[in-house]
Amino acid sequence: FAGYEFEHAFNETWSFRQNLRYSFSDAFQNSYLNQTGYADAAQTQLARYQFLTSSKVGIFQVDNQAEARFFTTAPEGFTGADAARYQRLVARTALRRYGGDCYAYGLLASGHCDLIAETGLQPYDVMALVPVIRAAGGVITDWNGEDLTLDFDGRVLAAATPDLHAEALAILRG
Repeated sequence: FAGYEFEHAFNETWSFRQNLRYSFSDAFQNSYLNQTGYADAAQTQLARYQFLTSSKVGIFQVDNQAEARFFTTAPEGFTGADAARYQRLVARTALRRYGGDCYAYGLLASGHCDLIAETGLQPYDVMALVPVIRAAGGVITDWNGEDLTLDFDGRVLAAATPDLHAEALAILRG
């Protein structure tokens, strides 16, 4: 784990803050599978198999709202008061991408996207993504900062880091 924190106040109104983190993990799993029966025709050896799996995961996180890479399915999905909230949020990001649906959440979990805001989702659109985002160190909630439940209102905010999520929530709240 490595990282830095930088903050600079330009004046009483404007300041810039950035937190950058990089983490790397090796995961190994050694499993045995016992199978009923024998491994040879003479019935002298029991069947037993061993599996070794390994994964290497590197996660690069930056929570600087002005530099965030923002994804949503379609800007047309934000209507009424949600459209104004969306415009405030997207105005503070550097890169905007549309489409992708659940692919964007995979990009967020792998460090290639920083922020996702959505409206009009159903539980089947997002509930399976919650543990993936959280396992990658991200945060995923509704627009009120509450955990997603089966009866959530369809609004989702996912961020690569807790600090970025808090900043995005503050922008959405106005």
